[in-house]
Amino acid sequence: MISITDDAAELIRALMDSGAGGLRISTSPSTNNGHGPALALDLAPEPGDEDQVVNADGARVFVDPAAVPSLTGKVLDAHVEGEQLEFAVVDDG
Repeated sequence: MISITDDAAELIRALMDSGAGGLRISTSPSTNNGHGPALALDLAPEPGDEDQVVNADGARVFVDPAAVPSLTGKVLDAHVEGEQLEFAVVDDG
């Protein structure tokens, strides 16, 4: 399952403090880079019925079962670029 960096956890907790239940990762119909299935990251009030929930120091990430195979051995990272919040799913290590 995906792991979450401290930076990503901090930003997800800030989003949760603003009213989101967590961040949801699911598959989307197309990919921009041609490397594996596209992933969609959205704020969600709660996990879907079959979502797996990853908790990193209070930061909740809901993972759609269809996205789980794509996230094995991956890390969710995040940073703020200007006024924009950017998340990235990268290889672990």
